[in-house]
Amino acid sequence: MISTQHMRIARAAQRRAARAIARLGLTHPLTSLLLTAAAITAASAYRAGHSVTEIHPPRPEAMRDIDTASLDDDN
Repeated sequence: MISTQHMRIARAAQRRAARAIARLGLTHPLTSLLLTAAAITAASAYRAGHSVTEIHPPRPEAMRDIDTASLDDDN
C-alpha cells in the first residue's frame, strides 16, 4: 500500500509555494526556496508510486479548454 504521507507533504509544500508566489512574487528568494521544496516533495511522492494526477488533479475547465483548442487546430 502506498503511503499517503508523501501526498500530504507534497500538497502542503505546493500550497506554501503558491502562497509565497501570491504574497511575495515569483522572484523573491523565499519563493524560490519553497518552489524547490515543492518540486522535491512532488518527486519523492512520484518515486513512492503516486501518479502526477494525484499530486495535481486536472481541473475540468482546463480540460475543456484543451479539448476546444485541439478542435481549433484542425482547421
